Amino acid sequence: MTRRLAALIAVGIAAAASAAPPPAQTLAEELGHCAQLQDRARRLSCYDHLAADAAGGGGAPERSTQAATSPVPATSAALATSAASATHAARAAAAEAEFGVSEGPLAAKRQDVALAEIGAKVTRIASRPRGELVITLENGQVWQQNEPNESFVLKVGDEVHIKSGALSSYIMTTPYKRGAKVTRIR
Repeated sequence: MTRRLAALIAVGIAAAASAAPPPAQTLAEELGHCAQLQDRARRLSCYDHLAADAAGGGGAPERSTQAATSPVPATSAALATSAASATHAARAAAAEAEFGVSEGPLAAKRQDVALAEIGAKVTRIASRPRGELVITLENGQVWQQNEPNESFVLKVGDEVHIKSGALSSYIMTTPYKRGAKVTRIR
């Protein structure tokens, strides 16, 4: 972690909370621990604790010295850059944690918590040039038909259900018992 990023994180985050990461050898491991926390409040508290350590609290001597000797004025652009760097590091750590879980007992545990189906009301319907529908749901998700299908009739206000299918596909069914393969685009 650069001195500037450490200082920006310290300035950008007000106080450390109770969810401290376990002692780790590197900052990357500590960030990885925070990224794996499922509860949003605990994850934020973990990041807050790391930022407080980097500002000179109880962190590793190297990081606290760097943060203390490098006063950098915080700007919104600099804070956005530091947040993007932290997000990238968290995603990389999460991807590393998932590596190799595609088979075996770990995959079975991961699938136990995955949803098999969701239901929501349609709030907006648009269409692509080839005729595929783009469906916005009340939960903010946006799904697109994989192929145009004239028998897939849908209107705003309809309750749809999306089930996971084979080979990581998803099938949206309408109240009229029609289904179409869809892909989430947002």
